Amino acid sequence: MLIYFVRRLALTIPTFFALMFLTFVAIRLVPGDPVEARVGERGISPERLAFFRHQLGLDLPVWRQGHGFGFHEFARRHGDFALAGAAALLDVGAGNVVRRAALSLCGVAATPVRVEAAEARLIGQPLDSTLIRSAAAAAWLVEPVSDIHAGAEYRRHLAQVLSARALTDAARRAGVDVPSVV
Repeated sequence: MLIYFVRRLALTIPTFFALMFLTFVAIRLVPGDPVEARVGERGISPERLAFFRHQLGLDLPVWRQGHGFGFHEFARRHGDFALAGAAALLDVGAGNVVRRAALSLCGVAATPVRVEAAEARLIGQPLDSTLIRSAAAAAWLVEPVSDIHAGAEYRRHLAQVLSARALTDAARRAGVDVPSVV
């Protein structure tokens, strides 16, 4: 029985990697527009096509390969819904200057919130721990909800701390050596 299991495992691993490679190639190399494939050749107006592209998020620019990302969330118990969470993306160029940034919060409002003030503070500046701390402070401007799980001030504090942690992780993954902010 052990030999059978080892043989099956030995066949599964290369099969898994082959499927991953084929999926990557199919996604990267197949030409075409997903919107036109979805709606077909029905003579839809360019405005309607633009609407569909916007709905699918295809009008957003693609992030450069090699960008940094970070995500942190806080929940009272493992597996519970997060009281607050932060997701960050950073594209860093020469001299550690931030070319593009995105910071979003979850759990602090009824829907995810994009922190555009933090993004504006980051773009065009050399990335260091002081800049990360300043950008994370912009999360304080969010108007969080208050419910039986956590008050608004507590969620605001969590948003600020988790934003700093997510931005620090994103900076490190983008190749910038920054010390921990929080």
